[in-house]
Order: sequence, then structure tokens, then C-alpha cells
Amino acid sequence: MTYPMNLRRVQDGERSWTYRQLHEIAGGLAVALHSVGADPARPVAVLLERSVWMVAAALAVVRTGSSYVPLDPETPAARLESIVEDAEPAAMITSRSLAGRVPDGVPVVYVDDPLPAAEDFTSAAVGRDTRAYIIFTSGTTGRPKGVQVSHGNLLSLLVASQEVYDFGPNDVWTLFHSFAFDFSVWEGAPPCTAAGWSSYRRRRRRIRRRSGGCCATSGSRSCARPRPPSTTSSRRRPASPTGCHCAG
Repeated sequence: MTYPMNLRRVQDGERSWTYRQLHEIAGGLAVALHSVGADPARPVAVLLERSVWMVAAALAVVRTGSSYVPLDPETPAARLESIVEDAEPAAMITSRSLAGRVPDGVPVVYVDDPLPAAEDFTSAAVGRDTRAYIIFTSGTTGRPKGVQVSHGNLLSLLVASQEVYDFGPNDVWTLFHSFAFDFSVWEGAPPCTAAGWSSYRRRRRRIRRRSGGCCATSGSRSCARPRPPSTTSSRRRPASPTGCHCAG
């Protein structure tokens, strides 16, 4: 499959990026992380509003060889402080609008500041056992606990999902869930590996196919359906979206 690097397929209500732009922006963020002393042995916290910056930040962290800790800006202050205290991040990626929620002493990279060039940046090598991200539990039965997920775990999820759903470059993925909820990984990673569309929306609302049909309403059901193995080359697939994947 030819990766559509020059097609605008990563979007939210304000921005629309090509995969090439996503790659370059993630590289710039990775260089910025190095400049503030990010250590691959320690995670990087990501505190951002729902937007394309979330996937760019996650990719940037992984490219440094580190793991990311997704944080939801709507999380109560006490819980957020508890998570950051336990995770001990080497740095945090956030925006200027959320600067007031950054704990003291944590080096920060702001996505809305000018990013350094990344032409000479080389992504770190990672193995199956390398930690990819840390998701904290809800804490309903006590203090939130961090669950470490490896690249091998993530790869197994993507491979198994691909076998069932036959993701392709004409599928649209909508991210409904909180970035701090593990299901968001299943919503955000497949389109990057299958060259599909990614849609990050600030508000949970009804999403419709470009053809006009209803896809799903957030919080009600999943519209990802298993498909039979495709016998048609991806080169022959139409240029417009033909499948929509969203869950709630």
C-alpha cells in the first residue's frame, strides 16, 4: 500500500494535516523534548484538549524512545496531581491555555510555541518489551494506578484488529473517548497504520458519513463492523471514505 503522505487525513475542527505534516510536527516535538532534558527511561505526560495535537504528541514521545502518559484536562486537579506524582514524568507536552495546570518542577514543551526543525532527528529504536504508554485507572476503588503497556501489546492489538476489520485508507476514525482512557489508543492508532482518516472533535456529537448516512452517536454504540477479507487492491479503492469507525 502506498502511504498517502500528501493527503489531508488528520483533522479536527480547526486544523487539517497531511501525514507528512504530522510526521514533521511530531519530529519537531521530539526534538523539543530532547531540548528540555526528556529521559527515555521516564515517561512524558501529555495534557491537551481533544485535537490533532494529541496524536502528534503521542508519536513524538514514542519517537524519543519514551512512553507517554495521557492526561485529560477535565480531570479534577487533585486526581491530576496524584497521577503526575506517581508517574514522575521527565517532561510534559501541553498548550499555553493549560499552562496553569502544569505542576511545579516539570519541564514543559508547548505545542503552540514555534517548534525546532527535525530534519536530522532520528527516531529511537524500540523493542516489543519497550513501554509505549501508561494508562491510569479511574481510581474508583482507591488511588489511581498506572498500567504499563508495551509496544508488543500495542502491536498485538493492531494486528488482531486488522485481521477482523480489514482497515484501509478509505476508513474514517473518530476519537470520541477521553485521551486518558485506554480505548482512545484503539481509536487513534489504526488510522496511522492503515493510512486512513482521523477525526478529533472537541464536542461529542453525531458523526455522518460524507455520503450523508448516519455513522453513530457518541455514547450509544460502535459502528466498527467486521468485513470480509478484501480481494480488491487498495489502489483501486475510491478516494473518498467508505467506512466509519467510532465507538462509545
